[in-house]
Amino acid sequence: EFRMASHLRRPYPARIALTLVTLGLSATVRDSVLAAAWEVRDGCFILGPPTRCGPPARAVVHFAGGVFAAAVPHITYAHFLEALAARGYVVVASAYAVDFDFAQCAAQACAAYTRALPAVSATHGVLPQLAVGHSLGAV
Repeated sequence: EFRMASHLRRPYPARIALTLVTLGLSATVRDSVLAAAWEVRDGCFILGPPTRCGPPARAVVHFAGGVFAAAVPHITYAHFLEALAARGYVVVASAYAVDFDFAQCAAQACAAYTRALPAVSATHGVLPQLAVGHSLGAV
């Protein structure tokens, strides 16, 4: 496991740290992304609504990003996904391996979501489910 500089809030695997550097994100954006309470489970990045105030979760949003962001949707779509969580949605962002077989990519994202959903339900209860995608993630 790769440990990032101490000013970043927690360790991340090397591939995510490398992606942060490769994307050229500023230190402020990197701190924001790494500070979010993302949980990694079954090939998905999960972010629930803030627990300090507000009503319980409204629904689960399954998100799959575009081809160039497939492995790290919680980073490349951070502002959008964190805004959904702030509005009461549980975000489950599927990571998938890019392939020219788009049906296979969609199947990977769906399978990851299906594996992660029981843990989300155990934490937040049974909620309505919505799907949101961008580019290849909309397949």
